[in-house]
Order: sequence, then structure tokens, then C-alpha cells
Amino acid sequence: ENSYRERLLAEKLANFLDETTIITNENLLDVYNKENEKVNLYYLTFKADDFAVSYTPSEKDINDYYNKHKGELKTAETRQIRYFTLSPDTLEKNITVSEDEISSYYNAYPEEFKTQDGKQIPLSEARGDIENKLKSQKAEALRQQLTAKIDNPGQSAPAGIDALAKEYSVDTIKKSKPFTITEIMADVPPMVSRQAFSVNQGAVSLVSVGTNIWVIEVANVTPPKEMTLEEAKEQIIATLKNEKSVELAKTKAEETVKKLKGVKNENLPAEAKKLGLELKETGFFSRTENVPQLNSPVIASDAFVLDPKAGVPNRVYDDKDNFVIISVKEVKSANPEDFDQARGALLEQELQKQRSQVIQKMIQDMRRQAEIIPNKCVNNRIG
Repeated sequence: ENSYRERLLAEKLANFLDETTIITNENLLDVYNKENEKVNLYYLTFKADDFAVSYTPSEKDINDYYNKHKGELKTAETRQIRYFTLSPDTLEKNITVSEDEISSYYNAYPEEFKTQDGKQIPLSEARGDIENKLKSQKAEALRQQLTAKIDNPGQSAPAGIDALAKEYSVDTIKKSKPFTITEIMADVPPMVSRQAFSVNQGAVSLVSVGTNIWVIEVANVTPPKEMTLEEAKEQIIATLKNEKSVELAKTKAEETVKKLKGVKNENLPAEAKKLGLELKETGFFSRTENVPQLNSPVIASDAFVLDPKAGVPNRVYDDKDNFVIISVKEVKSANPEDFDQARGALLEQELQKQRSQVIQKMIQDMRRQAEIIPNKCVNNRIG
């Protein structure tokens, strides 16, 4: 109730402001220009990947890294499963339907076996359809029975995957190769391999994959172990190459920005060519758009405050493992001829912004004033 009263009073004040607030054409034009101004950047990119081939770690580097990080370098846990699949056909193949069951179904549901003109279809003609339907129903019942036995192992569940295979007339139980949790295998779906890592060794699990049921048992678990130097070598080399290539790319970018500092835009293509660098352009973008090619929020923000006349700024932008130097090539101002058409929408936008600010501030003020402040004198008397 208090919240409703607060908002009602605040909205009344906001409506009053709508009638009294003055937003000048100059204010709207300033907003219009900011929203529609566009810039085009020159940029140079220094990618870590481009420097990877220039560095090969020495045996000493590899050994030093191994000794320092030995405790962190471990093999991934692997698991191995035994499994078989139950398809609808597999479940149905051993199901038999008696003549009594067929007759009982035919007599219980006579409306299912009439022609369009209301004549009864003879049992001899309907027999095949009834048999298939009853087989399908029994197969689904078997599927539900199997699910219950896996989900509730205490309720007369067979012991292990071998007993399940025997019960459902499965002749072959396959065995996977050892795999990690992230490994993608051709013969085992990802959801099955993930399930294998969520249960203990020896546990039997049921996984539905499409119309098939996978019955799996975790046969072996090999826990992570500390890698030998030989096992870790390839991983160490990749790590060292990545670290060094990032360092080289950053150093190259920092050296370059010093050489280009203050170079005017009109001279930048020639200077970049002298340094053997490929100078690119983003193309025009506005404050509300991502920077084409770069997609960096920091660059998007800085692009509209950089002075195009100042030349290349003394800053290298870090974009993950890439390093970027930018300069404003040109600024495209908003088209003043389109301002009149946009004015109405801009006015409503600015009024709504002020309205929201007023409502929020008023509610906060009312809540602060409503706080109960303890009276020390009263407290002392009570004490």
C-alpha cells in the first residue's frame, strides 16, 4: 500500500514536470548529434598467434616450468564403460501377443474398427494392427519397468548390467575405450559419457538417447595422477609458446605506438607502411554500435572522445591475446536535415528520462524520511 501511494505521488509530480519542464531545441540537437555521430578508425593489430612461430622453448625452459608446476600438471581422470542399447525393436522382438489378448482388445474397443460408413471391420482384417499396437504398448511398459529398476535399485533390481542384458535378451555387452569427460567419441554419445562421470564405479545408469535406451555400467575409473615430464612436455611447450607470443605481441605494439605517437592521420598510412605494418579501417560506427572488426567496448567508448587532429594516441588496447593501436581517421557528423523528423521521438525520450529520474529520487527521499530514528531521551527514560 505504501509503495503504491509513493508511486502515485511521484507520478503526479512527474506529470506536473511534463507540463512545466522546458527542453530546448539546443538540448535536443545535442542529444541528436551524439546519437547519430559516427567515426571511422584506423587500427593496427598485433596478434599473439602471429608471434608463436618465432619462439621455441629450450629444454631448460621446459624442465624449469615442469619443476615449478609439477603439482599442477596432472592427467585427466578417465573412465571406461560397459554398455548395451535397447531400441524399440529390441524391446518388441521377444514380445508375444496371444489370440485372447487380440480378441479382448477387439471386443473392448469396437469403435476403433469401423469403416467411414459405420460398418464393423472383421477381426481377421484388424488382427495385424491390434497385434502391433499391443506389442508397442508392452514395449513401453518394459521401458518403464527398466527405468523403475534402475532408479529404484532396492526394488527387486537385477544385480548389474549382465543380469539386465540377460533379462532383455541382449547377447552382446560392448566395452568402450577409456575416455575423459571432455572427450568426444564416435561410438558413445556425449550425454552418455557425461553420465558415466556422475556415478561411482560399478553403478548402472539408464540414459535415453533419441528413441533408444543406453544401459551403462562404469567398469573402470582411473583417477588423475601427476604427469611425468614426458607426458607433460607437449602441454608445457604450448603454454610457454602462448605466454611468450603474448609477451612478444605486446612488446611489439608498445614499441610501435612510441614510434607513431602524434603522427597525423594523413601521414599514418605512409608511416605504417615504412614499419611494414598493415593499416586497416573499421568503417563508420555510432555510439550504440559495436566497433566493426574489433568489437571492443573500451575502444568504442574512447573513439568518440579522441581528437582526430591529435594523431595517434599513446595507448595500446589489450583485447585478450591481441593488442591494438587506434587513431580516429574521420568523424561523420549527424545530418541536420533529419533532426526535425527525429525531434518528436527525442523529446519524448528526454521527458521519459527526466520522469524516471524524478520518480526514483522522490521515492528514495520519501523512504528516507519515513525511517524511524531512535529518540535517545525516550530510550533513557525507558531504561
